[in-house]
Amino acid sequence: MRACRFASWSCLMVFLPVQLARAQFPPQPASPDLFAAGTWTAQFTTQYVNAHLIGAHDQFVGGAAGVGYYFTNRFALVADVPVDYVGQNQGADTVAVGFTLLGRWHFLQDGKFSMYLDAGAGALLAGNRVPPGGTNFNFTPQAGLGATYELKDDLFLIGGVRVLHLSNAGIDGIRNPSINETVEGYVGLTFKL
Repeated sequence: MRACRFASWSCLMVFLPVQLARAQFPPQPASPDLFAAGTWTAQFTTQYVNAHLIGAHDQFVGGAAGVGYYFTNRFALVADVPVDYVGQNQGADTVAVGFTLLGRWHFLQDGKFSMYLDAGAGALLAGNRVPPGGTNFNFTPQAGLGATYELKDDLFLIGGVRVLHLSNAGIDGIRNPSINETVEGYVGLTFKL
């Protein structure tokens, strides 16, 4: 009998504070998606790649402008146009212009902050061969992790890293030196249109 009273009293001691907390602090509704279906975005980023090759070292410094469209909540297709200055220690420095199409999924959202994964591929056309001994035209498959933070309504700080591969996929026969497993870092702004 004494054990029953103790169990009842213990349940009351746990149940009562929980009910009082619920009464004072009702559950908050889930925050709306930062990037809802039907949203268009524009982004401007700066980027840097430090590529170490066998016997060579290339650096890409530049920026990109892009647009994105969210087909469903938190999932978008993003088209970027990167422009890079490519410094090569074994070949002539050059400028490269490209086009990249990425799928982006915001897998985590907490208030004004989100994290995303993105992956895709593109192409890059340079004024000189990149890397040295390669071709002027290359493909650029890539994948990475990034984050956004809402600075004010519809304006976000964006940044991340991607693993980048650059090669011509053998379109010029055996001349296909490549840049493998190189990390690209980028930071910039994105805003909703």
